[in-house]
Amino acid sequence: MRKQVYIKRLLFAGLLFAALLPSCSLIHDDDLDCQLYTEEGVPYAYVSIALNTSAATPGTRADNPTGGEDGDGEEPGQSYENEVNDITLFFYEATNEVTGVNADAKTSIVARRSLSENDFTYTQGNAWASTNIEVEQLLVNHSYHVLAVVNGGDSYGENFTTLGDLQKAIVTKLYDFEGDKYSNFLMASADDEKQLLHITPSNSATNPAPTEIDVERVTARVDYRAVDPNGDNDNVYVYEIEGVGTAKITGAMLVNTLNSDAKSWLLKRVTKTSQAIDTDIIWLGDETSADNGAATNYVIAPLTTTLTADNASTNFSTANYFPSFNYDNANGWEQLFIKGTEITDSGETWLRIGYPKENTVEKADLHYTTGVVFQADFLPTDYEEDATFFEWNGTIYPTVEEAMQAFDFEGWKRIAETDQWASVKTWNDLRNDIIAGLHTGDPAGYKLFLEKQAEGKDGDIENKDALRWSNYMKTYCHYELGTNGEVTVDTDKNEGSTRSALAPFGLATYYQGICYYTYWIKHANDQITDNDMPFAGGGVMEYGIVRNNIYKLNVTGITQLGDPIPGDRTLQINVSVRNWEVIEGEKEIELQ
Repeated sequence: MRKQVYIKRLLFAGLLFAALLPSCSLIHDDDLDCQLYTEEGVPYAYVSIALNTSAATPGTRADNPTGGEDGDGEEPGQSYENEVNDITLFFYEATNEVTGVNADAKTSIVARRSLSENDFTYTQGNAWASTNIEVEQLLVNHSYHVLAVVNGGDSYGENFTTLGDLQKAIVTKLYDFEGDKYSNFLMASADDEKQLLHITPSNSATNPAPTEIDVERVTARVDYRAVDPNGDNDNVYVYEIEGVGTAKITGAMLVNTLNSDAKSWLLKRVTKTSQAIDTDIIWLGDETSADNGAATNYVIAPLTTTLTADNASTNFSTANYFPSFNYDNANGWEQLFIKGTEITDSGETWLRIGYPKENTVEKADLHYTTGVVFQADFLPTDYEEDATFFEWNGTIYPTVEEAMQAFDFEGWKRIAETDQWASVKTWNDLRNDIIAGLHTGDPAGYKLFLEKQAEGKDGDIENKDALRWSNYMKTYCHYELGTNGEVTVDTDKNEGSTRSALAPFGLATYYQGICYYTYWIKHANDQITDNDMPFAGGGVMEYGIVRNNIYKLNVTGITQLGDPIPGDRTLQINVSVRNWEVIEGEKEIELQ
C-alpha cells in the first residue's frame, strides 16, 4: 500500500547486508585496497542520501509579491503532493573547475541509481536514520555531485551519459490526473547537494558516504479565496458595490495554461542578475531582487524567448486560451469554470483550481500570460435574484427597451408599437417618418437594420411587420419582452446568441446576472502601476508562473460589474507567492 510522505527529511538507505568489519583503512596501507567490488568486479560504494522536498525558508513577499527566491513564508503540501513513489539519483565527479550542476556539459555521469517504492518503507517519528544504498562505479578517494529526480519513473534518465543531458532535459508530464485526483508529482533537485559525496577508504555498509539534497516540484499551484474577512469561511461571500448591486464569486478558471504536450525544463533555469533574458543561464540558480523588491533576473522556460501573439495559440490549451473567448463559442469555455477543491492552510479554507506549468516571458501579454478568470453572480440593486439585465455606457437596464428609451426618448416613441407606423406604406415613408427621426448608434443597432433594409428600395413595403421592433429583436437578436415585463433571451438559439447579437452595438447582456472578472497572476511586483496588465507588459518577472510556488489569490473586494464574457474588468486581490515546504517532520523513508 502506498504511504503518504509528509516529511521534513526523507532518509534513504539501501541493502543492509554487509558484515560489521573493522575499518578498511586500519587493515590496508594503500587506500585503493579499500575499494569495494561486486562479484563481477564492478566497483561500488555505500551512500546515505537525505532528501528534502523543499529548500524554502520564510521570506518577505507581501500581499503584492516582491521578487527574489523566497516567498511569503512556506506552505506544507497536501499529502498527495508530497507522495514519493520512486527516486532516481545521478552521480557525476566533482572537479576543481566550476562545480555542481553548472559544470561543463560534457561532464560524465558516472553512476545512476533508481529506487522504486518497493525499496523503501515509511516509519513514524522524528528519529534520524543512518541508512545506506549501494551505488556502482563510485570510487574510493573520489568526490561526487548528486542530482535527484522524484516520481520520474524507474527508467527515467537511463540513456543520460553526461551532465548536459540533465541540463537540457525536457519533461512534459508533471503529475498524474485521473477523475478528479492528482498524484505522482514530478520533482527535481532545487540546488546542488548540501555537501559533496566523498567516498572514504572507510566506506562500508555501516559507514556510508552522506549527503543531502533539496528537491522541488516542477509544477506550480494556484488557489483562491473569496470569503467574508470577518470569518465566514464558506467561500460564498457577497461583495457590496454601493448604489450598484452585489457580486458573489461562484467559480474560477485558469487561462493561458500551457497544454499537456508543452515542454518544461527538468531543472530550473535563471538568468544572471540584471542581464537580458536571452543571455547565459544558470541552472538551479536563485531569483534575485533589488532593495525595493523588484525582480532583477528571469526564470527561463522552454518558450520564454520564443512566444509571440502569432504562435501562442499552438502552445496553450485551446479550451482556456484567453484570446479565443468570444460570444459564439461560449458553450465551450463556460463549462470549464469550477468552484475548486478545498485546501486547508493554517485554519483557512482555500480553493485549488489547478497546477499550471512554468510560464515566463519578458513582457506579459494577453496571448500568453497565465491568469485567472472568476465567474460571479451579480445582482443589481432592487432586482430579483438571477435576473437577466443589460448594461449600456455604464448604466444597468432591466430591458433593451429601457436602454433604447434612455438613449433616444423621442426616437423610441417612433419605433415603439404605436400609430407612428400606420402612415408607413412605402420605403420612402420608412426613411422619412421613422429612420430620419432616430439617433444614430442606438444600443440595439435597430436604426442600422432599418437603413440596410431600405437601401436602394422604392415603392410599397410588402411586409411592414418584418421591420417592426419586436420582430427585429426576436428574429435577429433572439430576444423577447413578455407582457408581464419578463425578458427572454436566446430564443430558439444556443445560449449566448443574444449577447453575440447585441455586443457589436455596445449593449452587454448579462444572462441570469452572470459576469466575469480577469486577474493576471503576478509573480513579483515592480510597484509601477502604469505598466500593469492588460495594457502593458509589466516589469522583470512581474507576471508569470514559476515551479514549486503556490499562488494564493485572496479576493478582497469587487468595485464594478464584471464583463459579460471574460475581458479587462478585474477585482481587488491580495497576492502571496509561497514555496511548498515540508511539514514539521512526521515521516521518514527508510530504504530496505
